[in-house]
Amino acid sequence: MLCERCGYELSDIPVTSVCPECALPIAESRPSTRPGTAWQRAWNHGSRLLPLAWFQSTAFGLLAPAKQMRRAAIVPGGARALLRINLLIASVLLTLQSAGAIRTALIGNWPAAILPTPAVALGPTWKPASVGIVFLLWFGLLWLLTRIERIGIHFYARRRGWRIGPVLSLIGTAHASGAWIAAAIATPLLPIALDWLVRALPPAISIYLSGFQVIAMPLGFISCMIWFELATFFGLRVCRFANPPGVRMTDA
Repeated sequence: MLCERCGYELSDIPVTSVCPECALPIAESRPSTRPGTAWQRAWNHGSRLLPLAWFQSTAFGLLAPAKQMRRAAIVPGGARALLRINLLIASVLLTLQSAGAIRTALIGNWPAAILPTPAVALGPTWKPASVGIVFLLWFGLLWLLTRIERIGIHFYARRRGWRIGPVLSLIGTAHASGAWIAAAIATPLLPIALDWLVRALPPAISIYLSGFQVIAMPLGFISCMIWFELATFFGLRVCRFANPPGVRMTDA
């Protein structure tokens, strides 16, 4: 068992004592002080309050990641399901926004002189098939970005001597993955907000914002991607020496 504040090994020190390095009471580093997030508790008990727990854990994962992860139990149960739910919701929203534009761009740039267009080849099934393809592309992209974040966390943790393994990185990214839903919402709303600002502000000021209108949609997505990275980092930083259930410790 490690001290959750400084990482000092506490396995042979009575839990009634304090950490010799930083004086944190050893009892505060016990795995039992981590009751689990709202989602983890609801998932483990098969609660009917899973939708409410999903909303609470997703919101806290973005607004108070450190506070939430300080209570997170270092067990994998439910984390993968939470991540998949958030990726599914974000992918559906992004697909609804972009399927038509991607379909039009694909047909417009298709080498029709060499190959028949998908619209001709697939006939009436082309539109629903294209929606499915766009959904899979979005889901794959968000999953890949999440996976890259986990790999980066593992690399950074090894460099700093933090005890963050696959289970903890999964928990951290799952509880921060609501940022992908925020990205799906911000992508169409940011251009609207910028357009409103350009119209509302004096020309001397709005001229500086007009250039951002062209990149407003990708800017909305990228800003929420950075939000995801920050929420993951600050959430996992408080777990850098977290003790999973079953660690060796002295009971007396």
